Amino acid sequence: MAVATWDDLSGHGLRVLDGQAPAGDEDSGMVLSLGKDGVFLNWQLDRNRENDIYDETLRAERARSSSAIMTGAVASSLATLGYRVHADFLDALPAPVLVRPMRPPVGSA
Repeated sequence: MAVATWDDLSGHGLRVLDGQAPAGDEDSGMVLSLGKDGVFLNWQLDRNRENDIYDETLRAERARSSSAIMTGAVASSLATLGYRVHADFLDALPAPVLVRPMRPPVGSA
């Protein structure tokens, strides 16, 4: 399930990072992690953006908005591919975590 999700996201041009691997200061993209409830997807920003996104500046507000929009786009893309996903607000910023429950895609055997 995680491999199929990884392949589908990266096949559509999204940079996917392994949530179990150590993150470098310059790494950014969609982080895929496994949990008991399914596949978890959230954003990892490079160190500078991660620090800046919590500021009260227009740039930080735009970064938070972009993260939320991108999360919605990823959720919509996965839904179009037949996956069930939902958002969990584990942290208020920058965007919710997408959860792909431990179920096969809609319409698969």
